[in-house]
Amino acid sequence: MDTDVEPALCVHCADGSVMKLSEYKTGLYYHDNAAAAPKSIVAPVIDYSFVTTVAGNNKLCTRREIEGANKARELSKKIGRPSQQQFEKILIKNLIRNCPVTINDAKRALLIYGPNVAALKGNTTKGPTKLVPTFTPYNYQILSVT
Repeated sequence: MDTDVEPALCVHCADGSVMKLSEYKTGLYYHDNAAAAPKSIVAPVIDYSFVTTVAGNNKLCTRREIEGANKARELSKKIGRPSQQQFEKILIKNLIRNCPVTINDAKRALLIYGPNVAALKGNTTKGPTKLVPTFTPYNYQILSVT
């Protein structure tokens, strides 16, 4: 990205093509498929999906780094699935003796696999419910029919 040349993000794909994301007036970036296709040639419709997968994230790491992330995830399960911050504090303070998992393994596990869903489900509390109003005869006016 070079904003001196143009306010746009240029994404270089693995196949050698470049996808240009232009800046909108609100500051967000978007990709215009109609402008990207050549005008003289009718190009086939190409769908884009900006989804990150575990397999895609694994490609960014070495085999040893992935094994360390797996060990970190297993250790997190064994000690009761603490939050990411608590887990990192446990590793930094060396509260588990002879622990093969490092703080970098824990951070890498978060990057590869995302947040631990089981821990989020177990630690998330439901908010207070709204009370249902009770019927009291003093809330209503009694009209007399004459």
